[in-house]
Amino acid sequence: MQGFQLSILLIFLTLGKSTSSSNELSEAESLRAIMKAWNLSSLSWQGDNPCDGWQRIGCDNNSRVTFLNLSNMGITGPIPEELGNLIHLTYLDLGNARNSSLPYNQISGGLSAVQPLTNLLHLNLSFNSLQLNAFPSVIFNLTKLISLRIDNNRIGGFLPKELASLRNLTYLYVGNNSLQGPIPIEYGGLTNLQELSMWNNDLHSPIPSEFGNLPNLILLNLHDCTLYGGLPEELGRLKKIQTM
Repeated sequence: MQGFQLSILLIFLTLGKSTSSSNELSEAESLRAIMKAWNLSSLSWQGDNPCDGWQRIGCDNNSRVTFLNLSNMGITGPIPEELGNLIHLTYLDLGNARNSSLPYNQISGGLSAVQPLTNLLHLNLSFNSLQLNAFPSVIFNLTKLISLRIDNNRIGGFLPKELASLRNLTYLYVGNNSLQGPIPIEYGGLTNLQELSMWNNDLHSPIPSEFGNLPNLILLNLHDCTLYGGLPEELGRLKKIQTM
């Protein structure tokens, strides 16, 4: 009887292992699924090794995909869930270059596929068709981010103070959306910031005096927001500022 039970247990373990393996796509398989979902027929992704000359892809010394640039590819529709399998990505560009003659991406839907990409340093989703009622909270999990561009979309809700938890941020672009509310004073703790752009949002508040604590700030763009109270004198401490 014990031998029979052991045999049954081994069968279940084998089936479980087989099922788990079938659900884990390789990087090459994940990229091909992305290519199919977004109809990127212009990309010649051949073979089983994305690090062997695949266009718009870069890899590290361990042959893991760390760089993916699909800007201005004419992409439409939501982000495929397979993107979340590329967990070694440090650079992801799905945005559009302003005034480019190349076809614009028009990515829509949510950003749940980005949540597993916790190694990201650079994320660009600018000039897309993201129509969200609230700022995507999955961004707050990407704690290594240095550069975040999610400007020129249609993102509503309050400008979140949680962005201040991304302590490595150097470039933060959230302008030309439909964000509301006051500018969080917590942003004054992002001491690595060099460029901060929040223009053309429905932000109704004074400019936080805490911005005077941003010693590396070069660019501060707040035009076309409903701000009041004038410039706080603390901004006089911004010795590197060039554009405001």
